[in-house]
Amino acid sequence: LVLEKVKCNLCGSDQSTPLIHRRDLLIFLPGEFTMVKCDNCGLVYETPRPAFESWQAIYPDEYEPYTDLAETSSLRRIANAYGHRKKIKWIEKFQNGGKICDVGCANGDFLFEVQKDNKWNAFGVEPSESAAKLAKARNLRIETGFLGEDTFEGEKFDVVTMWNVIEHLGDPLATLRQINRKLNPRGWLVFTTPIVGTIGSWFFGRHWMGYELPRHFYVF
Repeated sequence: LVLEKVKCNLCGSDQSTPLIHRRDLLIFLPGEFTMVKCDNCGLVYETPRPAFESWQAIYPDEYEPYTDLAETSSLRRIANAYGHRKKIKWIEKFQNGGKICDVGCANGDFLFEVQKDNKWNAFGVEPSESAAKLAKARNLRIETGFLGEDTFEGEKFDVVTMWNVIEHLGDPLATLRQINRKLNPRGWLVFTTPIVGTIGSWFFGRHWMGYELPRHFYVF
């Protein structure tokens, strides 16, 4: 892996205190990785972290969100669909239809569920070529890559979603600004992310899922 040192994404400070050290407990990449806490603003982030050229190494095609759900058990498919329906129901308390874009859509499982409702016009962005290919095979409108100014050029969205994605981003602040430009004036950003300081993070300590090193660059 190629590692790079980074500053705090929120305040720009390079002064931090080590918080946890941990090995990769998911795909068992070699080495040990470190989460630090910014001395200035308190943001928790990984440094040094895998550089962009190591992206494929930390997200292989076998990474679970990138796999084909058709090859998994029927019970898991039912559970996933139920979870996605709950997300959609919650979103529709605020926006009942329109254009929705899922950033980091992986295999397109959430968008596939969204498109079952004719009131939604679904789009997705996914950096993994193999996962994007799976999503496109489900007749979803997917752009392969990272969210940028030219992503779905000319389109504005009523809802942008990120399901446990923001903690993986190299520059979450820049992505949030880009999402703001892509949203309609009364649009919504809906996202989930692990939160440090919760009971789970306290109970599991450095083995907490929020510290999924080296893939989680930030914990908020």
